[in-house]
Amino acid sequence: HGIGLPGFCMLIGAIGDFARFPTVSKLWAYLGMHVVDGHAPKRAKGQKANWSPQGRVVCYQIGDSIVKVGGPYRLLYDQKRAEYEERPAEEQPKSIHAAARRYAVKMLLKDLWVASRAC
Repeated sequence: HGIGLPGFCMLIGAIGDFARFPTVSKLWAYLGMHVVDGHAPKRAKGQKANWSPQGRVVCYQIGDSIVKVGGPYRLLYDQKRAEYEERPAEEQPKSIHAAARRYAVKMLLKDLWVASRAC
């Protein structure tokens, strides 16, 4: 649940072969799901992004699908969102929804990366 065949195909199209990535964190970085100074990376004017813009868009779309459809990754989203909401206001992310959605997508990517290694 949360990623259908079209979403999976778009993700594979953006990633290519999972074997290119020796660690899951390198996969996250390639897709723009890494963290820079505690925040999601942003594009800077005049500089080339060091991640795949297409991959980042696909991850965003999959994250929206996870939130809307439900399933095991929606449970992870709900748990992380509750965890963020329990923090004091100054320690909460700027957007709790976006941070929890990002976490759910990263866990999906981790599971896909682990499954690709089992083959």
